[in-house]
Amino acid sequence: MSFTDEQLKDFEVHGKVISLGTINELACNQCNSVRINQVAKCPQCKAVEFRQQNLVEHYKCGEVGF
Repeated sequence: MSFTDEQLKDFEVHGKVISLGTINELACNQCNSVRINQVAKCPQCKAVEFRQQNLVEHYKCGEVGF
């Protein structure tokens, strides 16, 4: 475990930080930078207007649910 990992664990134990778990980020496939602009579009009509809700989409079968 690195010094930084040990410090973060100590902060978490003492309530100074809260672990958010694993976070996945998109990165450029050329330079690996995470400073990218992502625009989501509807695959059917190509519109970009979305409403934010707690949905889960299973990519393999296309099922979408709350």
